[in-house]
Amino acid sequence: MEYNTRDYFKEHADPLVKGFTIVDTDPSEGYQIAELFRRFGGENRWIQYWIQEETLIDRVAGGHCEKTGRVSEEKFTTIKSNFDGVVA
Repeated sequence: MEYNTRDYFKEHADPLVKGFTIVDTDPSEGYQIAELFRRFGGENRWIQYWIQEETLIDRVAGGHCEKTGRVSEEKFTTIKSNFDGVVA
């Protein structure tokens, strides 16, 4: 797989999404993503979902998002503990 857990991506296509982190990988499922949604007038919210590898690669190639680095182990643990129980 091209990307790894803890890789962080800045979102360009959706103004309500600050960015996302890969929290798990699976050759058959692709990437499990934790995405930070900006809420106007409220707290930001993390959601999680699976995305196929080809879809993520196409989004990066099309400029819809870009890998900007990796989150620290501490931040990664925090991200995983902040899921709202929302799975898209």
